[in-house]
Amino acid sequence: MIRTVDTDVVVIAISVIHILDISSLWIAFGVGKNLRYIPVHKIAVQLGPYKSRALLFFHEFTGYDKVSSFCNHGKKIARETWSTYNEATNEFNLLSDEPREDCVKESVENIERFVFLLDDRSSECLPVDAARIYLFTRKRQSIDNTPPSSSALQQHIKRAAYQAGYCWGQALDKLQELPSPGSWGWKRSKDGPWEPVGTALQLINVNCKSENGCRGRCKCVKDCFV
Repeated sequence: MIRTVDTDVVVIAISVIHILDISSLWIAFGVGKNLRYIPVHKIAVQLGPYKSRALLFFHEFTGYDKVSSFCNHGKKIARETWSTYNEATNEFNLLSDEPREDCVKESVENIERFVFLLDDRSSECLPVDAARIYLFTRKRQSIDNTPPSSSALQQHIKRAAYQAGYCWGQALDKLQELPSPGSWGWKRSKDGPWEPVGTALQLINVNCKSENGCRGRCKCVKDCFV
């Protein structure tokens, strides 16, 4: 049995139980009236070894300690989306097990589709940059609520893959061998600590006079998505 108040520990336990020589593993989670016992072995059997391992990247990618979350999309929505789009499982698994840098490029297409489905599960999957235009012009979503750009998403994937595939992926190793964060979406700040790699943004002045909002041919749309 493991006792913890940290969700990360639950996720890591589910991801490694298939390679441990034990028949059952329980987690005493929470404190006081909120204390409950989680049967990790049953959850892992239900998910299967492949999806259990993929849970590492999924948990970090959808937002936790070291990686930001998607606006207005919590774990519940992300989990429901994953259950309807199993094509993402292979990418999540690949990035949960000491991924190479080229793994990110290979995984981008399916992960972009997964991100689009977080916003709109009723439409055909689109690349994330095309999805931003579609949601802004057709669905009238605020630009703040559209998915990140492709370049921003790639940095987000790298940070999640570093935490999941290396820091958590080596949880059973006594001495971890971690690559430099500099190749995984982080950079040194002027003061010394690591900080996320940002993407260039261009601020524009939108003066749309349309009473019905921006349309596909509107100059605002062209300016926003160049």
